[in-house]
Amino acid sequence: EFEEIEYILDKHSKDFNPDVDLVRLFTEIKQYLTDKYKINRFSTSDIYDIPYEGLSNETNNIRVLTLPNTKNIVNMYPILKK
Repeated sequence: EFEEIEYILDKHSKDFNPDVDLVRLFTEIKQYLTDKYKINRFSTSDIYDIPYEGLSNETNNIRVLTLPNTKNIVNMYPILKK
């Protein structure tokens, strides 16, 4: 998990509000990795779009990518819902 957190901090920390604790978010968001938020697409990762307050000034939605059929997060970042 340390490597994934480092990757997210390196690539996406600027996309989040500065007061968002990304390490805590990484741990907390796992409880939302359910079928309710899963996006059904053919992909090499499972994709979840989850509403989560306070992520950034532009959105309160986060996209989380995991290894298929696991809760092993490989990436997460705020997204604008269309």
